[in-house]
Amino acid sequence: MPATPGILFGKGATANVFEWNDNQVIKLYSKPNASELGEQELKAHAFAEKVNLPVPHLTGLTQWQKQPGLVMEKITGRPLWPYLNKHPLRLKKTARMLGRLQAGMHRIEANELPSLSARLKSLLEQFEPSGHPLQQEAHQLLQQQPEQLRLCHTDLNGSNILVTRSGKMYFIDWSTASAGPPLADLAFTLLKFFRSAQASKSWYEHQLLHLGQHLFLKHYLRAYRKTIPLGSQATWATLPNWITIVSAASFQQAAPGEHIRLRQLLRRYFL
Repeated sequence: MPATPGILFGKGATANVFEWNDNQVIKLYSKPNASELGEQELKAHAFAEKVNLPVPHLTGLTQWQKQPGLVMEKITGRPLWPYLNKHPLRLKKTARMLGRLQAGMHRIEANELPSLSARLKSLLEQFEPSGHPLQQEAHQLLQQQPEQLRLCHTDLNGSNILVTRSGKMYFIDWSTASAGPPLADLAFTLLKFFRSAQASKSWYEHQLLHLGQHLFLKHYLRAYRKTIPLGSQATWATLPNWITIVSAASFQQAAPGEHIRLRQLLRRYFL
């Protein structure tokens, strides 16, 4: 075990990931509540590994210069979008794989993890400015949704999906994993994909990303729905409501009107 962390692999809002040795990485938490964050992710990641989800093998928590760190297997792969940029002909296969894997995750009861509904309620109460129509609409919609306790990642964005050269997929960063409704987690993923396309700097890049992600979403959602039938069409019709709830709950990252544009896209092509 090295005396100091090695190469920086990734930076996040609450932690940074470094090489630890030839076969492992260490995720060092940097927030004041670092110990709490480490314990929370340790619990969720260990649960995901126990139920045979595609996650790096976990070693456990350690400390480096009084800073808590989570040690796990080093995965040699690329984040989702860079992987597809390099292998565009694998888009359909990769999208279907993600849909099936996430649907499989949503079949798993996760009563031991924190409640996603409670977390969403807390986030909505922090909405600024308070009393905004979107906050009120999201709060009312959340109250109407039935409680479910399925395993939800809630941060399954392109950076937290690693794909190896052989095409094997891994889910990383379980720091906000919760027990909640599958469609809420699906809404988190859709919003994060949608935001990554909207953040493109040039018009040309934006158009390419928009086209590619539209095709990706098409195959991803079809595979998801085939793997986990959630009941009637009426059940699926609540997905736009979850888009509104999750967009409002993550208002600090939201662009004005994003939930409306994504809801329109879903209704036009997928629902």
